[in-house]
Amino acid sequence: MKIAVISGWYNFGEHKGISDDNRFMTNCFYESAKKYFLPHHDVEFIFMNNSDIKIDGVTNINFDYKIEGFWEMCLMKILSLKFLKDEYDYIFVNDNDQVYIKEVNDVILESDFIFVDHFFPSSVESVYNEVTDIVELNFNTSDEKWTMGNFFGGDQKNMMKLLTMTEEQHKKYFGYDYKENHFYSRYPEELFILKYVYENNVNHKRMNTCVHPLQSPGEYFLSDWGDDDSVPFEVTNVNLLHNTKKNLNKLRNLYERK
Repeated sequence: MKIAVISGWYNFGEHKGISDDNRFMTNCFYESAKKYFLPHHDVEFIFMNNSDIKIDGVTNINFDYKIEGFWEMCLMKILSLKFLKDEYDYIFVNDNDQVYIKEVNDVILESDFIFVDHFFPSSVESVYNEVTDIVELNFNTSDEKWTMGNFFGGDQKNMMKLLTMTEEQHKKYFGYDYKENHFYSRYPEELFILKYVYENNVNHKRMNTCVHPLQSPGEYFLSDWGDDDSVPFEVTNVNLLHNTKKNLNKLRNLYERK
């Protein structure tokens, strides 16, 4: 069984290259993933980029794709999958502003699709009009909760079906401007994850999250990094910390201790 763990850096407009800080943040992500993400499996760590940026120690996939603004950049988490080789049994997509601090085990392989709860749970129905008014959702939006797009994945079949659906929706709605966002949806990757899973009744698992792990009893898959200067050495109840870009000094301190 072969597993792909993907992150990326996508340039658009006048944004070219990658800063030293963002390269450091990306390197920290991959270093932590190599240590903690399914360490007993055959995992390939892949960096996606639509220019010529490369990250040491991982597989680099560089491709030519002109991105039209911030929200299409977010959607590249899904759209970039078309540049992936057809050789992986499972594919997991990550933002690069996060670090694993605890082993992720085989529980994430027990469902066909995995995604995360939002830090602040709200129904899809209540969020919908804040992100779009044109993309159709054909499931009970009052029953299901919104998600976040910083971690998701699944078996190869479902990830490719998610890609196909997303490409179709993207082609259908591209050019529509929702509330002067210069795109048809805000947080489009989150929207399409929900649309795919719930419209197709996909066997899935939602991973739990919390904002303040030290104040939250129990075990959580994902928590917020926090923007204060305290380094979370004592955090033991979370697998993945998100939003490391909030405080890179804290990230440097963490890796100086390792």
